[in-house]
Amino acid sequence: MGKTSKVINLLRVNLRTMAEFEILYKLLSLSVFTPVFWGIFNGIMSITGYEYLTIENILSFFMNPLTLASLLLLIVCMAVYTMIDIGAVIFLLDLSYQGKKADLGQTAGYAVRNAVRVFQYKNILVAFAVLFLIPFLNLGVASSYIGSIAVPEFILDFITKNENLLLLFSCAMAGLGLLLLRWLYAFHYFTLESCSFKEARRRSVRLGRKNKIKDLTALLGIQLGISVLFLLFIIAGVWLAVFLGDLFSKMKLLRIVSSSIVWVCLAVSLLIVSALGTPVSYACISILFYGHKREKQEEMIHVEAYGNQGSGRSKKVWQAV
Repeated sequence: MGKTSKVINLLRVNLRTMAEFEILYKLLSLSVFTPVFWGIFNGIMSITGYEYLTIENILSFFMNPLTLASLLLLIVCMAVYTMIDIGAVIFLLDLSYQGKKADLGQTAGYAVRNAVRVFQYKNILVAFAVLFLIPFLNLGVASSYIGSIAVPEFILDFITKNENLLLLFSCAMAGLGLLLLRWLYAFHYFTLESCSFKEARRRSVRLGRKNKIKDLTALLGIQLGISVLFLLFIIAGVWLAVFLGDLFSKMKLLRIVSSSIVWVCLAVSLLIVSALGTPVSYACISILFYGHKREKQEEMIHVEAYGNQGSGRSKKVWQAV
């Protein structure tokens, strides 16, 4: 069975619940949580006396003790919120692997219980992984607004104009790429087997050993696939917007109504792409995860629909993966 068929089969078992969760999650992100988090960040800047950030003042801003304490708490909260999305998707994919289903309440309950573990000291590096490692590499496996995190343009301009900084930045990106390959399955271990993130990272390194080229190829394939999917939905959204705009123009509707419908079509297209990105990405990684575990004859530990973790090998494992 081809990789694409495996991804489709893994997604389809809990497709309805996954779609409900992802769309609701994205809508909450856009309408509530993203404005709140940016409002808190702007509040930190205001309290510390900064109206805007530049190359000249960014270092002093981040070295301010109040800034450091506030940003640390904000980062942990953002990591918890992001892990709810990642945990929900991995939870549903694992149930799909077993041929089982879950509803929206069961999914949200498990995801929240899993995510609050980020507050534990031994799991603090989860925040680094979900907020910096994945989105900075732009590999299509980040969730919601976290995926839009990027190095500010004025900093990138400053780096690209300095050869030494550009070399250092390139080496840092390469190092993060290697780290991502080593930690690729850490979220699966963390979510499915309830181990600490330190133990999850150790198991991920062991599972990915001798599979680096295969995993790297898969990551690049995920990035290409998500990019193509994004492009197709944008093209479809633009075509639909133009078609409806022309149709309503012939019907002599008010221009403001016609424009609103065009923007709604584009927004819906972007929402669908955003909702599909995380499940498709983690479905690909899940296939690698289960495949490597079978190859190494490692014990399969699965979740239950009500959040109770299995104690051994599942009796009913979906063999299509």
